[in-house]
Amino acid sequence: LKAARQDPERANALLKDESTAFMVVSGPQLSQLDDAKVFETRLRDMAIKVEALVVNRVLPLHLNTDTPLPATEDSDDALTQSIIQWGARLETVARNQVKLIADVAREADIEYVRIHQFEQDVHSLEGIKRMMEALNTA
Repeated sequence: LKAARQDPERANALLKDESTAFMVVSGPQLSQLDDAKVFETRLRDMAIKVEALVVNRVLPLHLNTDTPLPATEDSDDALTQSIIQWGARLETVARNQVKLIADVAREADIEYVRIHQFEQDVHSLEGIKRMMEALNTA
């Protein structure tokens, strides 16, 4: 940052250079995606290239989006019904996340990558390696 303050014209040229690109990172919630869209627009307005939208902590889909959600009537057991209800709710949230992300990416005309939520937050080199693997396989 010190170098950027000392030579702002060079820093500006570097940010706008064709070999420089940003990846906007966001969470999957509507407010987070809206913030990412605003940031992406501001970068483009400044002629700074945005390469992709990376959305992390996305719930994984367990069913094809065309597959109907399981019904609680499929079981007489209260515990099984409760598990089915929670699973259906999580699947609904995951489906909504996928749709929101695709809509924002389409509006911004940008590629996107979804990274599924890990069991734990990333706070270590090992976690960063897992994140890199997720990016490379997305």
